[in-house]
Amino acid sequence: GVMIKGIQEHLFAVLRDILFVQSEIEDNPQFDLTATEGISNAVFHILRNANFLRPQINPNIVVCWGGHSISSDEYDYTKQVGYQMGLRALD
Repeated sequence: GVMIKGIQEHLFAVLRDILFVQSEIEDNPQFDLTATEGISNAVFHILRNANFLRPQINPNIVVCWGGHSISSDEYDYTKQVGYQMGLRALD
């Protein structure tokens, strides 16, 4: 009956991001979610809000996203690139 702390933290982070996107991103003219640039701006805004990206600190991460708006061939290619980079793609 007790939730594992790691799962609790992940669920909290998901809830935090959902609420943030709803209140700060959606219907905000600063983010055109129908354009590639607007989507990228929104993604990095969400990452900054989650303290994933910090100003004045060089990141040691790779950010990959997509899949819903690209062709199957392009998705398969980017998935393979992710595997080659040592990442695990989530289907």
